[in-house]
Amino acid sequence: MKILMVLTSHSTLGDTGKKTGFWVEEFAAPYYVLADAGAI
Repeated sequence: MKILMVLTSHSTLGDTGKKTGFWVEEFAAPYYVLADAGAI
Protein backbone atom coordinates (compact mmCIF):
# COMPACT_ATOMS: atom_id res chain seq x y z
CA MET A 1 0.00 0.00 0.00
CA LYS A 2 1.28 3.45 -0.86
CA ILE A 3 0.12 6.61 0.84
CA LEU A 4 0.82 10.13 -0.40
CA MET A 5 0.56 13.04 2.01
CA VAL A 6 0.98 16.43 0.36
CA LEU A 7 2.16 19.44 2.35
CA THR A 8 2.84 23.03 1.38
CA SER A 9 5.41 25.52 2.56
CA HIS A 10 3.78 28.55 0.93
CA SER A 11 2.85 31.27 3.37
CA THR A 12 0.03 32.83 1.29
CA LEU A 13 -2.63 31.45 -1.03
CA GLY A 14 -1.85 32.85 -4.47
CA ASP A 15 -2.67 36.56 -4.79
CA THR A 16 -5.48 36.42 -2.21
CA GLY A 17 -3.28 37.35 0.75
CA LYS A 18 -4.88 34.56 2.81
CA LYS A 19 -2.46 32.68 5.04
CA THR A 20 -1.75 29.05 4.27
CA GLY A 21 0.78 26.37 5.09
CA PHE A 22 0.57 23.37 7.36
CA TRP A 23 0.39 22.87 11.09
CA VAL A 24 2.54 19.95 12.24
CA GLU A 25 -0.39 18.21 13.95
CA GLU A 26 -2.24 18.14 10.60
CA PHE A 27 0.51 15.81 9.37
CA ALA A 28 1.45 14.02 12.58
CA ALA A 29 -2.04 12.92 13.68
CA PRO A 30 -2.95 10.99 10.50
CA TYR A 31 0.64 9.71 10.20
CA TYR A 32 0.47 8.05 13.61
CA VAL A 33 -3.01 6.65 12.95
CA LEU A 34 -1.72 5.07 9.73
CA ALA A 35 1.48 3.87 11.41
CA ASP A 36 -0.46 2.27 14.26
CA ALA A 37 -2.67 0.52 11.71
CA GLY A 38 0.43 -0.93 10.02
CA ALA A 39 0.06 1.06 6.81
CA ILE A 40 3.45 2.76 7.14
